[in-house]
Formats: sequence, C-alpha cells, structure tokens
Amino acid sequence: MFGIYYFVRTFPRKIYPMLLVRLDSLRVDLIDKKISFDEITQYVSQDKDTRNNKGLMVNPQTGNSKFEMGQLPQDVAKVVADLKVGEISKTVCHDRRT
Repeated sequence: MFGIYYFVRTFPRKIYPMLLVRLDSLRVDLIDKKISFDEITQYVSQDKDTRNNKGLMVNPQTGNSKFEMGQLPQDVAKVVADLKVGEISKTVCHDRRT
C-alpha cells in the first residue's frame, strides 16, 4: 500500500493545481509500469530523507516506516484508510504550513 504524497513547503498555493496535475501524471505512469516508485522518488522528491529511503516515510516515534492511522496527517489517513495491498492512492497534497 502506498501512494504519491506531496508535502507542500515552499510552493505558492496558486501552483497547487499544477503540482497535482504533474503528480497525477506520475501516478498514471506508475500504474502503467512506465516508471517505478523508486524512480519517482529520485526524480521528484525534495526531501532528502524520503529520497534516500526510496520514498518511505519514517515514523519519528518508532524509527521504522509503520504508522498507526492516528499518527498520519488526517488528510492522508482519509486517503489510505481503505487501500488494499498493492493499490496506489490518489495524489495527496498536504500543506505543512497549515
């Protein structure tokens, strides 16, 4: 279970729609097996930790990549709650500034 999850830090809110279009395009390429998730993280990740972990988010409470639903940002938890193993979520845009 994984998805394309985007933390917005420095981008102006007015370009969110363009970011989502680009990430949705990468999601389609991932589903169509034109690119791997590892390649996507190397290509688009601006976060050195997830880029070096092949896209895995590390749970700061446990040090591993497992999260309880209550530990995820609410907007992400809503998207991944019903995913099955191997499914790819829709793009999630999470603004850390809010």
